[in-house]
Amino acid sequence: MLDCSRRPGQTGLPYLGRTSREPEARWREHGDRFEGKPKILEQGVGDTRAAREAEQKWIDAKGGIDNLANQRNEIASKSR
Repeated sequence: MLDCSRRPGQTGLPYLGRTSREPEARWREHGDRFEGKPKILEQGVGDTRAAREAEQKWIDAKGGIDNLANQRNEIASKSR
């Protein structure tokens, strides 16, 4: 799970994301959209479902999508 800060001029809000690859590889591809290096919050959380649950946990911990650049919850509220 990566915690990234958006560059000014975009939303300016943090973005939470996950990757099944090495975080550095993901950062090389998309780092131009963010400021600084991402903070790795969690690694090796298991299968896709477990990764989605972990991402939702962090979204909730950060106050929900209203406080983030994420455009949607990873898991719909009716499924949590």
